[in-house]
Amino acid sequence: MRKVPTGSGATAVQIVTKQGRQVIGVEHLGSTHTDADLAVLVETARERIREHIREAGQVEWDIGLEDAAAVASSPVVVKRSYSRVLFEALTGVYDRLEFTTATNGDAVFRDLVIARIIEPSSKLDTIRILDELGVKPPSHTGIHRCLGRAAEADYRDRLSEACVTFRGVEQLTLVLYDVTTLFFPVEQEDDYRIPVENNPGQPDP
Repeated sequence: MRKVPTGSGATAVQIVTKQGRQVIGVEHLGSTHTDADLAVLVETARERIREHIREAGQVEWDIGLEDAAAVASSPVVVKRSYSRVLFEALTGVYDRLEFTTATNGDAVFRDLVIARIIEPSSKLDTIRILDELGVKPPSHTGIHRCLGRAAEADYRDRLSEACVTFRGVEQLTLVLYDVTTLFFPVEQEDDYRIPVENNPGQPDP
């Protein structure tokens, strides 16, 4: 296992397979900018290595390979990294909630939901987020077509029904998650901000 800095300033976690001194395989588990996510990726890598060792019928020895990788002097160039593990984990939760059934298997809608959870952003920037996750993103037109399908097929009510079916009706919690518009408490209007009190019907800042 090795941790490598990427061009964006993140840290990538990889599992490297060698035959002698020659690298014969590199498995990218993902990259992150936070210590918490890095700890998850490191533990995932360790578990993957343990599985490989068990499958090979070998004995696991703690010989400080992580420390050795950290001080390795050979230069490493990361051409591309992605967080496929994170995407697959969220896809599993999405399927478990029966959202796939509720949306008639709409994969584009699923990918948009997962991208919005990971990094709330604009529709156009979602293309970049999905690409970094290792997922083939839809086109900008494809995203708008998907949103049209969601409105026509009433995904909102169908997803709500799926949530109630999964959780039950005894204890329900409503969470409002809005990333569409930001309001700033300003006294004078400018080109970017409008005072809330002069914009009736809008939520408080």
